[in-house]
This record gives sequence, C-alpha cells and structure tokens, in this order.
Amino acid sequence: ERAIVYAQMAALRPELSDREELLERAGACLLEAEAAERSLMAAAMQKRRAPGAEETEAATRKRVVVPDAPAFLSRARTEVTIAPPSLSNLKHAIPGQPAPVAVTFAVLAKEYGGGLEPGEDCVDYPNAGVEFPVSDTTRVTIGGLTPNESYNFAVVAYDANGEVIHNQGRGTDAIVTCHPLPSTPLWSMLAVAASRLGCGVAAKRASGVVHARFVSTAQPRELCEAHPMSSQRLRRDAVADASFPTMRAAARALLVAAESATASRRPERGVGDPPPLASVPEIHDHV
Repeated sequence: ERAIVYAQMAALRPELSDREELLERAGACLLEAEAAERSLMAAAMQKRRAPGAEETEAATRKRVVVPDAPAFLSRARTEVTIAPPSLSNLKHAIPGQPAPVAVTFAVLAKEYGGGLEPGEDCVDYPNAGVEFPVSDTTRVTIGGLTPNESYNFAVVAYDANGEVIHNQGRGTDAIVTCHPLPSTPLWSMLAVAASRLGCGVAAKRASGVVHARFVSTAQPRELCEAHPMSSQRLRRDAVADASFPTMRAAARALLVAAESATASRRPERGVGDPPPLASVPEIHDHV
C-alpha cells in the first residue's frame, strides 16, 4: 500500500528529483514486502517438508505434553489456513503413566498481542473450536478475520472421551491477514509510472525485476546471437504459472524494459527537440 501511495505522490511532484526519490521509496517498500513474504513462506515450507528417517526417529523419541504449534499454509484477506501438528507424540504429564491418544483436535485463534497464546475460550471465529478427526484432517481454514490484523493460532487435542489432553498447545508466531503479495503487477505499476514521469533509472530498475522473472537470456557464442531476438526467450514455466492479469502486467513492464534499453542507446536529444513517444499503451486492450 505504501508503494502505491508513493507512486501516486510522485505524479504530483513537479521536480524530477522529488519524483525519483518517491519512486525509490516505492521500490524499497516492495523489496521489504517481498522479503517478509519469502521469510514467511520459507518458515512454512520448513515445517511442511517431509522428515528424513533420522528426523522421524528423533521426533518419536521427543515426546511432548501439549501439541506443537500448527504450521502456516496460506492466508487471504479474512482467513488463514493452517496444518495441525503431529499429535502422535504426546506423553502423559505424570512420568510412568501411559501416553494419551488424541482422537480429535480443534484450532484456537485470537488477535496477536499481550504476549498471550490462544486459550481454550478463543473460539470466536468460524471453524475455531470445531473438533476435527486427527486421522484424516490435513488443514483447517479459520475465517471471519479482520483484514490487515495479526493473529496467532494453537491446537488443543481431545481423547476418545472428549476430554482435553492436558492443555492447549503452543501458539504460532503472528500471522497478518492479507492477500498474497501481487508482486509482478506492483512492479509493473511502478515501472509504467516511472516511465511516464521521465524517471529512467526507476523505470529500468522496476521493469528489470519483471524482466528477470519472465525472460531468460542466453550467453551468446557468436556476435549475431547477441541480438535480443536470438538471445532472449520467455520463460515458459513462468508464463504457464501466471494468471492473465499477471501476464498483462508483465507485458507492460517488458515494454518499459525495452523502452529503457532503447533509451540507453539513443543519442542525446537536442535542446528544444520533442521527447520520444512512450511505447507503453494507455489502454489495457492495446497491450
């Protein structure tokens, strides 16, 4: 959101240096948001990866009294999807007593803050507090959340009699409710805005991010192969995974990238000469 605001503010500044500074801030915001997104997803994938034989044996030996924190899977504007932890490694709180067997579990949810983890009364959201069978439940989506708020989640396990096994489990770190970052459309927006405002450095930087995601460049062996028509190809895997709006945004950014490359080879414009026409169409259909 800050990146969009900075880009809009840049259009209102008469001085080129002010516009470039605001667009630079917008790019920094996108880099920061992407880093946070990668960190969150990396932590989720680390928890979801299949354990090896040694890790499985270690997990079997490591018994816990209360469930571990659930694993984050995905999030949207008003919901978060999590995976329950393993409930087969619970042990009795009293040494020497047989280990309890979890038959069902429920997810607890609360707004993050105060240093407190979700308690057994944190069941105010859809699917929170609902009992799910341990055997065939791999994910639970908690809905009804407030956009752009932080929440944490925990799991409570129940035995065959419906009794809580010891206490609720450990809570997750804070998870903010929001849509996945539309990274490519945002970089494209920034590239187009910079191009139209005459900020060549910002336009080249923003369009270069999209160019690297969707275009592969081969190292030429001959001089003739150095031409972009021969050395550059669309990445088929990136195109196949992209939605139509994302590809439309990418196309606009690639036009800015081509415009930036052309500008770097264009001779200096004489005083009083009209500026060259921008290659990025105003109308989406023209893209």
